[in-house]
Amino acid sequence: MRSPTYALAALLSLWAGASSAHAALIASESFQTTDSGAGGTYDAENGLGYSPNTGVLMGNYGFANSGGKTWVNNTMAAVANLAGLSHSLTTGTPRTGAVRMGNLSSAIARRVFRTFAAEPPLSNEYYLGGLVNLGAMDNMVGVTQSMAGVTATSGTTVDTFNIGTGIHYGVRKDASGAYLTTAAGGVFRDLLQITSPAITYQVVLRITVATSGNELLSAWYAPDGATELTPGFAGVDVGNLFTSPANLGSLIFQTRNQSGGSNTNKWVIFDELRFGTAAADVTAASMIPEPAGLVAWAGALAASAAFLRRRRRA
Repeated sequence: MRSPTYALAALLSLWAGASSAHAALIASESFQTTDSGAGGTYDAENGLGYSPNTGVLMGNYGFANSGGKTWVNNTMAAVANLAGLSHSLTTGTPRTGAVRMGNLSSAIARRVFRTFAAEPPLSNEYYLGGLVNLGAMDNMVGVTQSMAGVTATSGTTVDTFNIGTGIHYGVRKDASGAYLTTAAGGVFRDLLQITSPAITYQVVLRITVATSGNELLSAWYAPDGATELTPGFAGVDVGNLFTSPANLGSLIFQTRNQSGGSNTNKWVIFDELRFGTAAADVTAASMIPEPAGLVAWAGALAASAAFLRRRRRA
């Protein structure tokens, strides 16, 4: 008969493989600007929604209308950073180009979104991974947020900032400083305070969905050069965000300045976004450190196995 230790290992192996059994990369966005993947030129005075920016190729997998004119809504304060971002945990092939958001005055909000080519497959969990770099912090004034995310979209209103639906990551700043942050269910949840600009972070979000009831959000992060991800938080109830895969049908960028003066030369740069149904779709980390809940569960199983061994010996 197999030992309890073997059973524990089998259970852990089964859990680890369950989420990736039907792994699928849904979309990836490297902000390439030509077919060859080389960097192109954007009109820095206009956002992604304006010509000529709408005419260049954006994205490399999984989006509707991938031949250009792909971003919905205008006036987003986003321009290209042709150098792009790099990170030790990036999956796939990084390409030149990135999105730089900023230059908003007081009380202005902007958003652009891009729909996926097909509704995501139904899964019990989805992963969003991407890079972010706070390029210029000194000129950030007032209360500001710049976020990338996956959510459902409706309407054409551009002067909107909404973290009540979907999942998002990015940078927020208030009087206490700048923070690497996440957002879902209308709440910001910070991962760390950014004390030095020009550091590129990878953020990985996992949303565990329910056919009825509330969703659970977990988050990890890592600076460039790291070999594994650091857990931020695990299994936070973010409300009932998910009724069907259509609720995660678009990539969205949002930015706003809630108070204060001009945010000229405030740069938050995003790059290499990935969205899929398994961790391996969005990060090259060999293993995501597991949330505390799973660690506790595994510990309880180990304790039970030890108890059974003692009883057999007795």
